[in-house]
Amino acid sequence: MLGAARAAARAIRLALVQDNIYAAQKALGAYQGPSRLPLTALVHGTIRTRRPMGAAIAVESHLENEKTLRVQTLEAYVTSLASTEPQIIPAETAHTPVTTALTVLAAARRSRQQQRTTHMYDAAIRACLLQGELLTGSLLFVLLVRDWQNRHRDTPAAPPDPPPDPTPIAPSPLQKWNRSFPTSFTSPIPPEAPTPPFPSPHLLEAIVTALDLRPRPHPQTTHDLPPGRPPDSILALAHLTRLFTDQALPFSRHAALLNALARTPSTVDKVESYFHGVLRQTCRYPPLMDTRAYNVLINYSLTVVRRPAWAQKLVDHMSIVRKPPVRITETTRAIIARGEAKLREPGLAARILSHIDARGHSTRLPTNSAPPAPPPTPVHNLSDLPRDPHLLAAHVHNLTSLGTPVQVLHLVNTLLPNLHIPPTDVNPRNQHTLRRLLELGPTVLTSLLNALCKSGKTGLAERVHRFSVLAEQISPSFGLPLAFHTTILQLYAREARKGLVVIEPKPSPFTPPHKAKAIVDAGSLLSPTPGLARSIVDGWGYDVPTPGGRTRRGIKRWALARSAAAHIYLTYIRPRLPLPTHAQPQYQPDTRLYNSLFDVFGRRPNMLLRTHLSYIARARDKRHKGKSGAPKQADAFVQVLVKDMVDVGMQDEVPGGWSHFIPINRATFDYSARNVLETADRIRNPVVPSGRWRARETRLRTRFRSNQRAALWRRLVPQRKQTQFLQILKYEREKSQRRLSHHIANLAKSFRRDLAEGQKALDREIHLNRVDEYREHIHVRREEKKKTRKELRRARIEMQRAIAQFELGMKDDKSRKQRVRKRWFVAQDKAKRLEELKLKAGQYFEVRLGKGRTISRRRLDSSSTTAIIPRKPSAHRKLVKNKKRTAPSTRKIAPMSRKAKTGRSAKLAPAGQKHRKSAAVRL
Repeated sequence: MLGAARAAARAIRLALVQDNIYAAQKALGAYQGPSRLPLTALVHGTIRTRRPMGAAIAVESHLENEKTLRVQTLEAYVTSLASTEPQIIPAETAHTPVTTALTVLAAARRSRQQQRTTHMYDAAIRACLLQGELLTGSLLFVLLVRDWQNRHRDTPAAPPDPPPDPTPIAPSPLQKWNRSFPTSFTSPIPPEAPTPPFPSPHLLEAIVTALDLRPRPHPQTTHDLPPGRPPDSILALAHLTRLFTDQALPFSRHAALLNALARTPSTVDKVESYFHGVLRQTCRYPPLMDTRAYNVLINYSLTVVRRPAWAQKLVDHMSIVRKPPVRITETTRAIIARGEAKLREPGLAARILSHIDARGHSTRLPTNSAPPAPPPTPVHNLSDLPRDPHLLAAHVHNLTSLGTPVQVLHLVNTLLPNLHIPPTDVNPRNQHTLRRLLELGPTVLTSLLNALCKSGKTGLAERVHRFSVLAEQISPSFGLPLAFHTTILQLYAREARKGLVVIEPKPSPFTPPHKAKAIVDAGSLLSPTPGLARSIVDGWGYDVPTPGGRTRRGIKRWALARSAAAHIYLTYIRPRLPLPTHAQPQYQPDTRLYNSLFDVFGRRPNMLLRTHLSYIARARDKRHKGKSGAPKQADAFVQVLVKDMVDVGMQDEVPGGWSHFIPINRATFDYSARNVLETADRIRNPVVPSGRWRARETRLRTRFRSNQRAALWRRLVPQRKQTQFLQILKYEREKSQRRLSHHIANLAKSFRRDLAEGQKALDREIHLNRVDEYREHIHVRREEKKKTRKELRRARIEMQRAIAQFELGMKDDKSRKQRVRKRWFVAQDKAKRLEELKLKAGQYFEVRLGKGRTISRRRLDSSSTTAIIPRKPSAHRKLVKNKKRTAPSTRKIAPMSRKAKTGRSAKLAPAGQKHRKSAAVRL
């Protein structure tokens, strides 16, 4: 049997030497003995020839048949499959070497005799991470932890009491997307299988390091995923978080995982609230962890959640409650000191570390926050200062944030001697200073420069910056951060602003309000104030290269600040930006950098003050080709800055005031005729759009603790500055109410503006479809008068016709009396109808005299001056008046016209008509 195994192994080796993998596989298939020597020869040969896929089927079938391989052989084979060297990936990725490695590991896990090692899982997980399979790598680690937990599970104990009033945690993203989670009962290993390898902490740290947790402007950027689904990094982090919450991790190195939870970016479905809920629960009820994990939680409590009580509880837990306790390192002290400065709460660090002082240990925090007043003789010796660079930087930052940056001046003289020597080149005089700079490091230098800038020491800050740049040129490993250069640029921006002043000339009715203010040089005023009279550079800027190539003592502040800022940006910052022409960028620019540059180059003498222009002013500017309003001519350096912002990918952050300087992208430009003409018109007649003149900065604003700041300032500043501080304090207290009133006023303005626009639209609509009401009224009255006159004319004619018929009947004696009586009644009705029409037309009105008598009077027009002529009473009323003189009779008497009465006056009337002769009808 052994001879056959050796012969098969020899044949396999010979076939692999001849590069004939098929012959080697055929020789292995021909051997049917129990020895694993031929398979071992095939595995070793494929590893040496870098063709491990040739033995994949044989190894998998060998493990499935309850057989084993040597641990070193299987480990080397899995490592070769998960190699990070360049590989030719076929079009079908279902049979890649990484997939084969996972299949072999799964077969080894199901085996009852095969031993696995941590190195196998390390190689497989790192290969998955290299291929971008974050979920696969995280699930492989979770499965390893669950196997270890299932094998080393203790006897079940009674569940602990729930904490009082627990804060509910948001649901995990795994529950929403129904992701299967490996547990101890998911695909369990055989009971008689060997002990699974220990899940090493460096596997967890490797997975967390590979997660992409950078904040994105648009969280959902993967188009092949369903809407709202979290990325693979979030799901992988959720799997690892589940292990942490279940307390299944068999180690205490949780710092990498907790740090990843703290910097989880925002997503569409707000799944980051679940991770922050886990962190808050851990801060309130911390498990057993190492020092780095405690430091992460303390930093989260002080900087993110802003709960000093949680930080104090964590410090007590790590030094008193925990058995055995862990040591509070210098990093912990630096984090607490930095948190004290960020919260603006003096005495916080001393209060948190008070139990250490009670035990006789020194806090080694030389801050002025522990005593109620600053010490009379502060100690600034090198032996008393903290040796750790981060702790020293936190101490300097603490002094600056608590309002005492002047104390940093003594530290600068102690830490950096011989700053009076010009930093031109390396010479024996400044070697000691350069050596001290290299020892301190970039973090401490950035804190020192920030303190010097805030204390107004421009000359000293310039020397620290020059020496640091010279040290960076000497040692390539000594790299200054971008914040170091940004701080000195902000200082130059303040100096440039001091050299310029805003003037307000006497208002004139012929000058628009937005042209009333202008920016001029402070030295050009006839009678400047003592503060503005110092517009000449004094004490700094002697080694700044000016455009003329030489330095003058009488140079203006704003001019020298512009030259220095341009020199720093073009020499130390721009060559390291990720521009298309730069191969190895070192800096990632932010909005603070470009805001400081806009502050320097955005203002110049003899320019109008930028104000918010209304749409009316902008329309006027467009009509007058930009003759008024904001300045259309800007500094040429601003165009360079805007172009650099576009090149580094910050086009969306370009302020609206400078957006007209954004260059045209020829690749995506719309070359339609209309767009080309509009673009050419904008280039010829640039009108500055409405918007901000600075980029928006996303910084965390600290809460204003008025009581602690007021108590500190009473002891540190004179009486004159106390009044100023109280004014600032009152301003800060009223800020919320003032912001609310401004918001209400803006809402009222917008409402009035919308109302005015709606009224204008309604007026335009009415103007288009309007009706002249006065003209219509006059036309209606005229038509009514015409109608009335027509009716009156018709009634008068009918009355005259009726009277004429009555008179004819009276003349004809043959006509019957009944017909005459009927005609008389008709004439009387026509006369009444005419009276009613005249009253209705308004030409006459009745005046009641009493006893049934009325007088009809004619209405006077505005142009008429005739007197009112009273009407004669009707015959019927006259008959009623003379009732006493005549005998009562039931017979009605018909009236007689005046014409008929005069015509027949000579004739004798019949006896039956005596009463009718006395009646008359007035036409």
